[in-house]
Amino acid sequence: MSLYLRILLIVMSFLAAVYAVHQIRKSQMKIENAIYWFMFILIVVVLSIFPELAMILARILGIESPVNLIYLAMIFLLLVKVFSQSIKISQMEYKIGILAQESAIMKKKAEENDAGKMNADDATKK
Repeated sequence: MSLYLRILLIVMSFLAAVYAVHQIRKSQMKIENAIYWFMFILIVVVLSIFPELAMILARILGIESPVNLIYLAMIFLLLVKVFSQSIKISQMEYKIGILAQESAIMKKKAEENDAGKMNADDATKK
């Protein structure tokens, strides 16, 4: 890996970390979600500083090229993130459905109470 590419990866990782911190401060990202991205950034920085590590791991795992190992690892990590986000979305959709049903029930009861009060007011006026 060329020195230029290594420096570029480190600088881009630093900028990504700064952006993630900025999003946390603006309350647009939870810290628990940012931890995943910080770990991702850490892996990129470590592999940028020590590219030999990718070569050693590729050789141990029987992967032809270190680049293929990095692609495989990054794709796997992103798929894990997408899967966990899908689970969270499903849980939120379920909770939204329950909240919508509870809201509809409460609205119906409020309308029935208002209608009952109006009937009682009409009866007392007569």
